[in-house]
Amino acid sequence: MSRNGAGRGLTDFEVAVVKNLRARNMARDYIMSFITRPGRVVSPAVVGEIYSGVIGRDIEAASNQEADEFMEQSMLKAEPITGEIGGPVSQTAVASLLRLNLGDGGLFSGAEQRYLEYKSQLPIDKEARAKIAKTMAAMANTVGGYIVFGIDNRGQVSGVPEDGNFGKCWDEIEDFLSHHFSPAIIWERNVVQFRGRFIAAIFVHESESKPVIAMQDSVASITKSAIFYRYEGKSQRIEPGDLIMMMAALRGLKR
Repeated sequence: MSRNGAGRGLTDFEVAVVKNLRARNMARDYIMSFITRPGRVVSPAVVGEIYSGVIGRDIEAASNQEADEFMEQSMLKAEPITGEIGGPVSQTAVASLLRLNLGDGGLFSGAEQRYLEYKSQLPIDKEARAKIAKTMAAMANTVGGYIVFGIDNRGQVSGVPEDGNFGKCWDEIEDFLSHHFSPAIIWERNVVQFRGRFIAAIFVHESESKPVIAMQDSVASITKSAIFYRYEGKSQRIEPGDLIMMMAALRGLKR
């Protein structure tokens, strides 16, 4: 739900969709047809309140693709759509993650978490790519997580260059992963907008074939056979107790 119960029962994602549709000059009644359903009464005033910022002031508008998919699913299904269309690195999902982690004064605390790490810029050399890959391996061995690029050391949204060669960057990370870690790490990436700036985001899925292991020596303290694990705010070699628990869980799954 929107913060402080101010969303008249709408989810953050529905507010984001309404913002998109309103920006595309769609009629109020047409927009309302997608957010009302049997058993749910929504005041027509909600569209104007969202547009004026009374509701969801800090929520970014959904992308055109997200809004179009929402409308299509709304026409096909009677039940509410509450999930994030487009997956964990969609515009709405990443913006929601960032809003949840904003501290006082609109700054990020810099206290990285088990599932989240901030970087001020995209990796520009092998050392930086190796550090990203190590963090991704650690997240895959734990519960998965996000690496967000464009948050500086002061906790401000610095963003990444709009004309950055993102395709080349993602290819270089994937190439490093494929040569240095096994089994394969499953990940998604995207570039979204937040507070008027571009933010690059990687989402690492928890591995279904743990442990992910380093296959050869490299920079950034990556050594052959190393298993990395995500602890609170850092990625490091797994502690013996956590390795024992991981292997016990794997044996339980194989029974």
